[in-house]
Amino acid sequence: PVVKKGPDMEEVLLAEMKIAAELDDLKNELQKKASIETMKDLVESGQEVSEQLSDLDENVEALTNVLGEFSARTLDNFTSLNKKLDVKADEGDLQSLKEAVGRLDRKLEGLVEEVGHQEALNVSKIPPRILELAYQTTLDDVTAALIATLGERDTEEAIIGTMEQVRVQTSGSEMFLYQYPRFKITGLASSIEKGLVSARQVQMTYDEILKRLKEHVPRHHAKSFRAMIKVKSQEFAIERSTEMAKEIRSMQYEVQALKESISEVSRSMREEMSLIATKLRETTGKMEEIEPDEDGKLEVEITDGSMRPEVPQEAQEEEETVPREEIENAVLVSIPDIGTSLTKMKKELDYREDDIQSGLNSLMEKGQITRKKRGKGFVYSLKGAEEGGSEDE
Repeated sequence: PVVKKGPDMEEVLLAEMKIAAELDDLKNELQKKASIETMKDLVESGQEVSEQLSDLDENVEALTNVLGEFSARTLDNFTSLNKKLDVKADEGDLQSLKEAVGRLDRKLEGLVEEVGHQEALNVSKIPPRILELAYQTTLDDVTAALIATLGERDTEEAIIGTMEQVRVQTSGSEMFLYQYPRFKITGLASSIEKGLVSARQVQMTYDEILKRLKEHVPRHHAKSFRAMIKVKSQEFAIERSTEMAKEIRSMQYEVQALKESISEVSRSMREEMSLIATKLRETTGKMEEIEPDEDGKLEVEITDGSMRPEVPQEAQEEEETVPREEIENAVLVSIPDIGTSLTKMKKELDYREDDIQSGLNSLMEKGQITRKKRGKGFVYSLKGAEEGGSEDE
């Protein structure tokens, strides 16, 4: 016989609870996507970057002004010197003027060499890149003097011999490679920056190389290392300021693009929030329209096909119930003498898994079948058909 079972108020409550859960999910999604605080943080970060760029622009401008003033003073000094030269030439005192120019030249050289009022030069405080440029310039100067004095072949022999002697006495000479017509300094700055070698050790190697090379050209006045440090520092500062100005312009473009992107994201989020709010109101309205009629059935008025609340299947269809005796008889017939598993019975019998399991439990209670553990599952056998083994409840 078929027993018909109609819907009750509990099923209506289940439907309402399910719709309420979906409503909560929509609210959570709205909260996640409406996180304006994150956008405010991005805008504030962009403002901080703009302020830092503004400060950097001011620093670069100040450095440019200082260099401009220095160049202007130097130009004025040379202009004044030219005027005095013209006057002295006209007066016939050219010899004394030459001596004065010589003294001025020596004073200027001493001024360029002066670092910290003639304090000892601490190479460890000099940027490695500037050291590398100073080494390259001074060694190129001595090499050019050697070639002019000894010739190419003798210069190469003298430099090779010098490098062999230095290699025995100090370390770090492998960074100073001679490739005609000049030295090639490789990896010096990066080695110092990485801590693979100290600046003092490199300076000792350089001093030894320069001293031995100057022995071959004793009359040559090599360029002052201290002066080269000062000159290369100025050149390096100008190059870095130029590079920084380019980087600042690039960062300004990136900040502008970031601001535009933030504005676009904000606009998209506002539109999406408006759409979600509209759907939320529609869902709330549809939930309020679900009411049970006098017979206990659900009446749902659908005005928008995209917002259909899901009504439980049990509230719309009749449910068939199979008698337990029928299931037990079918299960007994399906069990062979060697036993079988629940999986095989599900394939052979046209019943739900819950009904088959209920029939098996009932037959085990009556003592008509037994259950044994085999692998990860169980094997069901007729009582007395197979001996041995313990039942695993």
